[in-house]
Amino acid sequence: MELRVGGSGAYEFVLTVLDAAARGSSVEDIRELFDGATRSNADALLEQLEQHRLLLADDEPDPDPPWETPLELFHWSAGASPGEVAQQLAKAHIAVIGVNEVSAALVSTLRAAGIGTVEVVNYPFLCNLRMLDESGEVSVDSWPADLGVPVAYDEWSEKDRSGLHCLVATSDFGGLDLMRVWNRYSLERDIPFLPVVLQDLVGYVGPLSVPGRAACFECAYLRQNANLDQREEMRSTEPLAFFGQGVTAAYHPALPAALGQFAALEISRLLGAWGSPRVIGALIEVDLLAPGLVCRPVLKLPRCPVCGEASARSTTEIFGRTFLPGTHEPHG
Repeated sequence: MELRVGGSGAYEFVLTVLDAAARGSSVEDIRELFDGATRSNADALLEQLEQHRLLLADDEPDPDPPWETPLELFHWSAGASPGEVAQQLAKAHIAVIGVNEVSAALVSTLRAAGIGTVEVVNYPFLCNLRMLDESGEVSVDSWPADLGVPVAYDEWSEKDRSGLHCLVATSDFGGLDLMRVWNRYSLERDIPFLPVVLQDLVGYVGPLSVPGRAACFECAYLRQNANLDQREEMRSTEPLAFFGQGVTAAYHPALPAALGQFAALEISRLLGAWGSPRVIGALIEVDLLAPGLVCRPVLKLPRCPVCGEASARSTTEIFGRTFLPGTHEPHG
């Protein structure tokens, strides 16, 4: 955080305020050091120092213990109480769908950020085949032990998921179309949904689908379709991305790592309540090779088949076979 004070005599002015504060002077005592026009300047500076918690009253508890961690200092500089943010994040429960390089970076960063419960679900069609051993199980050499053992999809699907604060579907081999069914799945259960996909060397984060609040992934997908000249040809490989990853999933290891970490930052904003997530109502494209980051606003489709006002919510459980490529009806 940076607070700038400009103008003639600014250095001496600020030095006087900080020197008085360091001696334990009260706000009123500091104000008495100035008169006339400088009094109003002092009031404005003191207000800013208090607002950004750079100046605290003696009877106000110190918000942080000595030797704060970089994460605590980050939350503090964002204008939030590190203790309150930590409590919020510790109560959070997230499900990450897919075992791949993106989810590995995402989970690692979420845990470092203080998220309380992070479940990794080994949903087969969002699994990087290179991370499996000869028996088809997740390889201990590919998936770090400190990230926990991924839960099989069949086992996870039998659990009570009413307490989830966010569901994140990930892929490092493309397949934007595969996100659609998870978007519907989440919104039908009032669970915020975030897709994180690395496709054709470009990362896509969002939109973060918050039930009743903003555009969902289906809105973004259908709006993309409306602007594609050869939609069928360009979309044809997405439902089958899992099967083609051996020849199409090309990327530098920095790409899925950066994508997963960026997504973790946005999730922390949402669940820690220290800022407004950029991905609510927006699709963020991350292109490290350009390099560039583009935030594309996404407007709700009034007749979106998933989140539109006219869409009837289904209470029917989605069975495992529904997630198989080609078994769900396209919505556009």
